[in-house]
Amino acid sequence: MQKIYKENGTNYFFTFNSEELKNSFYAFLLKNNKEGEKRFTREELYEKLSKKLYISPEAVRKHISGSNAPNDIKVIYGYGEFLQNGDRYAFLKLHETDSTFNEKTQDVLAYDNFAEKCVKAVYSSLIKLISEYSLSDCFNRTPDDSDALLYYRRKVDKIESMVKQIHGHDALVDDLLSLIKDVKIMICTGDFPGVPKHWFFINPNLRFYTVGFAIISEAPEFYHKLKNGETCFTLEYYPEESELEQCYEYFSELYKENEENNFHYNSSDFFQEELIKTIKLLFEKYINHHIKENSF
Repeated sequence: MQKIYKENGTNYFFTFNSEELKNSFYAFLLKNNKEGEKRFTREELYEKLSKKLYISPEAVRKHISGSNAPNDIKVIYGYGEFLQNGDRYAFLKLHETDSTFNEKTQDVLAYDNFAEKCVKAVYSSLIKLISEYSLSDCFNRTPDDSDALLYYRRKVDKIESMVKQIHGHDALVDDLLSLIKDVKIMICTGDFPGVPKHWFFINPNLRFYTVGFAIISEAPEFYHKLKNGETCFTLEYYPEESELEQCYEYFSELYKENEENNFHYNSSDFFQEELIKTIKLLFEKYINHHIKENSF
């Protein structure tokens, strides 16, 4: 029976990928002994790994050959960190009976390459979360009438926990956590539209949902006082008068399509679609290049 490893501090269960370890071991030897210059022999590499992992060279040999599996998950971490540039999950497969995530997310994660599949799981989870925006009355109501702030913040916390399992890809982790933090702030502040200002540059349609467009249209004199800092109030976005026509055309087109197709959408539904589009654009701009550059 295949050995199952539980990771401390999480609810993740893994199995040992001995075949991948064997391939990486010999690839490491080949890479470090090219052009006829032998830096170390196979036995010397056994010895080097045994000292790092605090196990015997014979135990290393058995792990590499696949005749025996490590007793401790930390030993498997060590192999990954040494042979795969710090990727402690390189020789671990997420066990398919892990109940930490829902079935759809589990299907995404249960592959050899944890980092790439985790990115896909995070993307899927964020889209699913944002898709609850309208139905939850802008994250103010929950299906069980519990505390909405705690309910949705905990959903974001679970997504963060996925990212924190990625090791050896610090830039990717930093960018993912930054994006998730923006989503968490949007949910927890309860403001409308409540999105970070840099999202307006990622998806310019978001600016049409800011209050500045209503003020400049209905109270232009007061708007100019706001813009010039003559009041104690500030706006998250200050539109130019030339943008008013763009805003009008944007909503006219949405409501026209809504009526023609009998969608029964409201402004929250429209805004939700823009948020989903923004998440997609954020991944394209800040996340996906990590996958391409590292060839996960």
